[in-house]
Amino acid sequence: MTRNEFIISTINPLQPSAGLAQYNTTQLSKITINNGIAALRNIPQGATPDKPLYIGPLGTPVVTDITILAGTYTGYDNKQRQYEETSLITASFHISQQKKIVRSEIVGNTGIVTHEITPGPLMVMIEGVIDGANGVYPLAEVTKLRDALNSGRPLSVVSSELQPLNINYLTILDYSLPEMQGGYSSQPYRFTSVSVTPKNLNL
Repeated sequence: MTRNEFIISTINPLQPSAGLAQYNTTQLSKITINNGIAALRNIPQGATPDKPLYIGPLGTPVVTDITILAGTYTGYDNKQRQYEETSLITASFHISQQKKIVRSEIVGNTGIVTHEITPGPLMVMIEGVIDGANGVYPLAEVTKLRDALNSGRPLSVVSSELQPLNINYLTILDYSLPEMQGGYSSQPYRFTSVSVTPKNLNL
């Protein structure tokens, strides 16, 4: 038995102050350190953290992203237009859903009768920042994103956040590209969309 173990073993747990009073400051420090080390050794280890998808251009790990696949569509002037594939590596996702409920009110009663409850479409709001090199505005990447958001057709997307929810196509409802004061090399973006299932309809 070491001296530190002897010191700890001689402390009466019912009267700890009486046991500690006989030791000097150095001995008490050793008791505290040894107890702390023992506590750290007994900390249960959690699950293995998820690995990042890749390392971004700024040297930080990317754990979620979204890629808008390239596509073509017919514009309002009946001309074929196209947009390039673009990836957003700083995307933050906000997904919501409202249920469609067919209901009837009961006269003289505060309750209602529900006839049918079905899930509504998934609303997806995505926001983030496109970063360029220091002192350089990321014009090429912003242009690719803008062209895709202006598309007249649903966007085909790939994302580890969306695929588990069976979201593969998004129709853009609105978007914004605001200016960031003091951030010339960065372009914030935000767009709201709805999950859709493209179908060829014969009207």
